[in-house]
Amino acid sequence: MTERLFIHDPRAKARDAAAQLYPKINGLQGKTMVVLNNHWTCMDEMIDHLGAALKSRYGVKDVIQFDVPVSTAVDEAVIAEAARLGDFAVVGLAN
Repeated sequence: MTERLFIHDPRAKARDAAAQLYPKINGLQGKTMVVLNNHWTCMDEMIDHLGAALKSRYGVKDVIQFDVPVSTAVDEAVIAEAARLGDFAVVGLAN
C-alpha cells in the first residue's frame, strides 16, 4: 500500500498561477542576482559558492544580499527594493 503525505502551510494564501509568472530573462550574462538570506545553517557559505559559480560560469555581474528574518514574513519594502535592484532572485535553498 502506498502511503500519501500531505503538507499544508497555514501561512500560504491561494495564488492565481498565471498572475505569479514573470517574464523569463535571456541568460545570466551581465545580470544581478538578489538573495533573500535568512542566514539559516550554512546559507552564507552556499550563497558565496553559488554567486562565485554564476559569476565565473555564466557572467553574472553582481550578487546583492538582503538579510531577512528566519521565521517571519519579509517586509514588503525589502521585496520592492530587491525587485528594483535585481534581475533574478534566490529566495531559499534546501540546506
